[in-house]
Amino acid sequence: MPSDDSPILPSLVLSNDAAKARAELQQYLTADNVGILLSLGSEGADGFTISSGMAQSQPGIGVSAVWAKDPEAVRPIIQSLQNGGHVIFGPNGHRMVSINKLDQVSRVLSLFESKRLVSVLGAFWCAARTDKACDF
Repeated sequence: MPSDDSPILPSLVLSNDAAKARAELQQYLTADNVGILLSLGSEGADGFTISSGMAQSQPGIGVSAVWAKDPEAVRPIIQSLQNGGHVIFGPNGHRMVSINKLDQVSRVLSLFESKRLVSVLGAFWCAARTDKACDF
């Protein structure tokens, strides 16, 4: 986990330890001017690969790709965010969550959508927003 004075990385796989994973995600949420594309679950590898490539190729946009292999570890944090109630957890739940720079859930993607470049690109731009959440 990055220390409090570490820069926010363009991509991060959260710790397998639930408490550390929550602390890592919370650090990204409290960072100034950072949007997050959060991949959820063990099926999140494809979405994380796509979003990580976008985040690393566009560092000036301020969007980080984050992968929570254990969605339940970060569930309380996600649900506490504005629009967090839109996120469905579980086997048939969402596999990518876009969190904008105002710490609002701004888009959710299914497993199918999280593997489609165009869907992830839309979620990336939703994460980059500083004015409001995208329409669901």
